[in-house]
Amino acid sequence: MWIEDPTFDRHSSSAQRLASAVLNRAILDLFAAISNTGSDAQPGEQDVKENLRFLTDTSGPWAASRKAWCDVVDIDAGEMRLKVLAFLDGDDTLTAHARLFGGNTVSVMQRSVEYTRAAWRNLCAERAAPTPGPIRRPPPPRSRVAVLKETLRDRILESLKGGPRSIREILFDIDGEADTCTIRARLNELMAEGIVERDAPEYRLCKVLPDLAVAACA
Repeated sequence: MWIEDPTFDRHSSSAQRLASAVLNRAILDLFAAISNTGSDAQPGEQDVKENLRFLTDTSGPWAASRKAWCDVVDIDAGEMRLKVLAFLDGDDTLTAHARLFGGNTVSVMQRSVEYTRAAWRNLCAERAAPTPGPIRRPPPPRSRVAVLKETLRDRILESLKGGPRSIREILFDIDGEADTCTIRARLNELMAEGIVERDAPEYRLCKVLPDLAVAACA
């Protein structure tokens, strides 16, 4: 069952394994705000806050999305939220579990925890301040597309063909098959090639593509 059960994949359907991967990635991203791979691949505070909304919102689209994924693997979405809140308030029970599965060193993970908890405090302050405005609804959970030869780059481009996307929305579009740091690194490569541009916190295809990019997006 999510991060506490590393044998879960042996006993579950493909839909359950996908939901487990998405929920595991959301939990592990709490400890990946600072990466071993370099600053270009690190998520920004906005990406961290999106993940925190997914894990902690009690109503609205992020809460509904979390519940939908949890229902697939028979996890209590409310209990999961309480464990995350306990971690954000200083309980390190989740940290011990994350060390078994995460790729960062202990020192980098501790810095990531501090960064994530600071982002949480900022998010709480933003929630306390009245900021009326339209809420961007995240995409609903999608069925897995079994295209074995499709690369992560291809899947990111396919996601962006549907319009501007944040890192978290791209993660959902590709069915949780890569972490946010890897997605960000691929997006940086696409921006360097002139195929993708950023309008924080979203990424989108450039309006005028270079000749090689036209073929890549066809």
